[in-house]
Amino acid sequence: MLGAFFFLVYGSVNYYTAVFVTNAPSLFFDWERRIPFIPWTLIPYWIMNVMFVIGFLVTRNLYHLNQLSKRVIFAILLSIAGFLLFPLHLGFQKPVIEGFFKPLYDILTWGDLPYNQFPSLHISLGLLFWHVMHHYLQRPIYKILNMLLFFAIGLSTLTTYQHHVIDIPGGVLVGLLSLYFFPNHTQENHYCDDQSKLLKIGGSYAVLAIVLWFIAAYYGSWLWCFAYPALTFTLVAAAYCFKSHDFTQKQAGFFPAITLFFLGPYLIIVKIVWYFYARNNKALVGVTERIYFGRRLSQAEFASLSKYPTSVILDLAPEISTRITAKELQYTYVPLLDFVHPNHLWLLRVSKEIAAAVARQKVIYIQCTFGSFRSVIAVGAYLVSTGQSVERVAAILKERSPLLWNDTLAQILTQFQVTLDSLESPGC
Repeated sequence: MLGAFFFLVYGSVNYYTAVFVTNAPSLFFDWERRIPFIPWTLIPYWIMNVMFVIGFLVTRNLYHLNQLSKRVIFAILLSIAGFLLFPLHLGFQKPVIEGFFKPLYDILTWGDLPYNQFPSLHISLGLLFWHVMHHYLQRPIYKILNMLLFFAIGLSTLTTYQHHVIDIPGGVLVGLLSLYFFPNHTQENHYCDDQSKLLKIGGSYAVLAIVLWFIAAYYGSWLWCFAYPALTFTLVAAAYCFKSHDFTQKQAGFFPAITLFFLGPYLIIVKIVWYFYARNNKALVGVTERIYFGRRLSQAEFASLSKYPTSVILDLAPEISTRITAKELQYTYVPLLDFVHPNHLWLLRVSKEIAAAVARQKVIYIQCTFGSFRSVIAVGAYLVSTGQSVERVAAILKERSPLLWNDTLAQILTQFQVTLDSLESPGC
């Protein structure tokens, strides 16, 4: 089905550009004229079609299969938008060849008109299916061969005169966006019911992104570099608008390379703010002899925490890394977007994580970036879940850190207590 969808949509747009777009420009460097046409590289170019099929056959996990399908559809639609918005024509005259590779070349030139240039969908799909094969191949030698194969597929787009150099980074960007929006792991998106607050925060980031996009597009020249942070804050805005609490896709406290690539400017700003502001906030605030909370710890503070042989880190902040190197520390991640108020599902989840650590007689540290809301509300939710009243919880937290308690926390915990009572009542 996806194959039919690809050929139908791709071919239709190619035909539309050829018939209805007059004088489509070409965008290439003069030195590209010296790139030779290499007939045998038609083989790796065509292998991409084989990998399209194999990629779906080797994907054994149903969720991964659905995510792969979404990536392919997203890449096709985003590329189609690029073809329609920026119609380009191949700037080279394609050669006439004879011999063994002529049938492959004739089919290619018959079915693929010299349009649909930027971004290179061949590169985008190649990146997606390289990712699939890399995930399922076990032996290092196979992973290396897989990398070489897809490098050859990418290079063949130039040596078969199908694309210009500028099309390749466009294709890579589309492929990376597809991987970013549809990761292999599941994402929680039901931890906040206050859609108006999410849209308000997301809208603020969207305004910032629009300003940066305008600067890049209107002034041009070297100010095109503003397109990078513009893309970053567009993604952050989307995370809030679509309730994507794990939008940074942290893994064991670390950001994957794709997150660092797309969200670099945002993550750098968060780290700078943490370094100059949050580090002054109190860390390791003790509630009991086994429960502590506060801001994201420094490396030295993590080292001091590792003196407890059974310590657990409960990380609530998707926007800052937690570089845990001590093997003694166990890591649990329950993300919640900054500045938003959690619902009972998130409060239940974190209170259960804390209760599980306490039941196993472990020392647990609950952290968020600044230590001023998410970690506090998590501890409060645990205390309420043990049967303590909101008034008693307020007294405990005020005693530990008076500046952290406020009316918002009281309202959220009061509602959580009502929810717990309703869940425990007969018939529920």
